[in-house]
Amino acid sequence: MSYSLKSVKSWYRFIRNKVGFLDVYDIAILITGMLSLGILIGTFFSKTIKKFASIFAFIGAIGSVFIFIKVFLKDTVL
Repeated sequence: MSYSLKSVKSWYRFIRNKVGFLDVYDIAILITGMLSLGILIGTFFSKTIKKFASIFAFIGAIGSVFIFIKVFLKDTVL
């Protein structure tokens, strides 16, 4: 499967326009949300962490929703 240089550049430009305006706090929220979702998946294999699964799900959902709104609806976000 080969990609032309033009299509790669257009994808790079699209992604850069979508996430180029994120600041340090937004990246921290993104990392925290993704880490929480990863830990949530990991709770299926550990009985000791299962009692915290709802907390990880809540943190991951809030972080993901914030980043989704910030990236795709950036005109309505601060």
